[in-house]
Amino acid sequence: MFNPIFANESAGVLAAVLAHEGTHFLQYLDLSSFRPDKTIIDIEFVAWWNEAVYWEGARSGFGPPFDTPLEREEEIGYQFALQGENALRNYITPLYSRG
Repeated sequence: MFNPIFANESAGVLAAVLAHEGTHFLQYLDLSSFRPDKTIIDIEFVAWWNEAVYWEGARSGFGPPFDTPLEREEEIGYQFALQGENALRNYITPLYSRG
């Protein structure tokens, strides 16, 4: 199901989301998402990192300023990725914490 909130987003910014979700599909196919030594944060980190790599190449076509909530979300993740693995992990951990 596609979230209708994103219906007016450009194809380029949606492609960044697809880079993330496509990573999860590959993790499913190669079974890495089922490895007991991988946490949800490990799995999500790879997807967020790949999303940031895509956004690095695409972002110049969108801003700054980044106008839509999805563009801003992409930019935030990208800025944390620029700071390195620990910064991105620290950013995404609360997003996937159960509680």
